[in-house]
Amino acid sequence: MKWDLIILDEGQRIKNWEAKTSQVIKALRSPYALSSPGPLLKIAWMSSTPWWNLSMTAASARRSTFTTGTGSSMKKGGSWGTKNLDDLRERLKPVLLRRTRKMVMEELPPRATEIRRIPPTDEQISLHNAQLRIIRKILAKRYLTEMDILRLQKALLICRMAANSTYLVR
Repeated sequence: MKWDLIILDEGQRIKNWEAKTSQVIKALRSPYALSSPGPLLKIAWMSSTPWWNLSMTAASARRSTFTTGTGSSMKKGGSWGTKNLDDLRERLKPVLLRRTRKMVMEELPPRATEIRRIPPTDEQISLHNAQLRIIRKILAKRYLTEMDILRLQKALLICRMAANSTYLVR
């Protein structure tokens, strides 16, 4: 079947070009493809060949058209850098929409926070109080051993789990 448009959200899912998901997507044919690569391009855009293959097949272009003259190199001090980034950005403009956090934040409604207090159940209170007794015993000691610290951490963890759901404690 020939599709009018392929839309792929979370394009990093096709990073492994040998995976079944990638094979199915590779078999799709369309003159247009739209992909949201997610963090893939942010982390290592040069290793995103499957995403490029999907996008460039639809655009009838090759990655080398856009990436000639760019590349990665080891910088002094051990970090990797990419050369000619400004040139690369210009060449990618026709096929890559890049939005900064600032651009996106201007379009979002103001953040709304609503706090709802939910009283704990009797079972949650009972579990919490049992752990509280253990915590008080441990903290009453003059010196704490490694085992005391582990028991303290476990008791605090159980208190946190009980606050969410008693099923987590079981």
